[in-house]
Amino acid sequence: MKHSIEHEFTAPYTSPSNGVAECRIGVLLEGTRAALFNSGLPPSWWGHATMSVAYVQNIFLNASGNVPEELWTSQRQNVSYLIPFGSISFVHIPEKSGQKKLDARGFKAQMVGYAGRKVYVVKEWGSNAVYHTSDVVWEKSNGHWVSEVKGKDEDLEFLTLKTLDDANWNPNQTAAKYNRDQVTSLNPLSPS
Repeated sequence: MKHSIEHEFTAPYTSPSNGVAECRIGVLLEGTRAALFNSGLPPSWWGHATMSVAYVQNIFLNASGNVPEELWTSQRQNVSYLIPFGSISFVHIPEKSGQKKLDARGFKAQMVGYAGRKVYVVKEWGSNAVYHTSDVVWEKSNGHWVSEVKGKDEDLEFLTLKTLDDANWNPNQTAAKYNRDQVTSLNPLSPS
């Protein structure tokens, strides 16, 4: 036994005998499914969604009343930098990157994960290019995060917020209302 960690093996194809791991996988899967649905990204982005969900779960209280990251680092966690998965952003391009004077100084992107504190993994809008950045401005509307966009990518005025009215929530109506075919520019994308 090293570092008070003991490996316990289970027989193949007997998942009920490994209940703790199976429960954790189920929780991650539910979070991944919710993150992908809310973001409008296709299932091919499941890896980024799962990593993001696991990252967030490790810095919040768990069922035993502990924060896993605080147990590992002995440091209190600051969660003020957390952003909902799939949020729309604008990433700054530094002047030293070889841009000409009249070239764009930023690009539209979508948040697909975390690369540490205040460093985000973003996917460039309209492509599969993924970047790590901390120089980003998040698109907000009325205090809520934008996660669904309609219109042409060239226009920025079309950013709108889609929210659910809890009093009138109907799962069948919601599925039809948020049909993934209505989300422009996201459906054909898949990670490279």
